[in-house]
Amino acid sequence: MTSQSTGLAPAGAGVSLGSAASRARMVSGLEEAGDLAAGPVRDALLALAREVLMPQAYVRRSAPDEMPPVWELLDWARAEDREELRELLHSGGSVPVQHAGEAILGRVRARGRGVR
Repeated sequence: MTSQSTGLAPAGAGVSLGSAASRARMVSGLEEAGDLAAGPVRDALLALAREVLMPQAYVRRSAPDEMPPVWELLDWARAEDREELRELLHSGGSVPVQHAGEAILGRVRARGRGVR
């Protein structure tokens, strides 16, 4: 279910204990690397579910040297996308959330070719 005005899932929709565990692992990794210390940023990273901020993200489905690349939009509103999206959002890497200047709100899950 999404909000008609924003196209986003309501805060907390589908957020699970797995998300809290993923946030804790991410924070622990940042602390071990010396990139995060106690304080409000650490507290926010533990408290705020990333899938609420980024309910959709792209994942590459082609080999690194394949051109044009194949990208697939993962959507938290789809139960079958949640585990992979959760892993992507807490991986510590870049999270591609927009493709070719498209509007961020109101997107439909899709797969496509194109240059990022």
